[in-house]
Amino acid sequence: MNGIPALCSDRGALPEVVGDRNLVLPIPQRFTPATRAIPTPEETEDWLAALVALWDSPDDAESVPQCS
Repeated sequence: MNGIPALCSDRGALPEVVGDRNLVLPIPQRFTPATRAIPTPEETEDWLAALVALWDSPDDAESVPQCS
């Protein structure tokens, strides 16, 4: 809405709320509200890559790589 790219998870209604122009990244199914484990480095790779890309080119959000 304000031109600020949204980086959100694929849980709940978030993908529908942010639409096609924003990044929707996966949260592994093993994570639930009761989970107390932290994500592995492999599980955070897509999130980190998207965050770095947005930081480096905030005006070019559409060029940020989608999750694998």
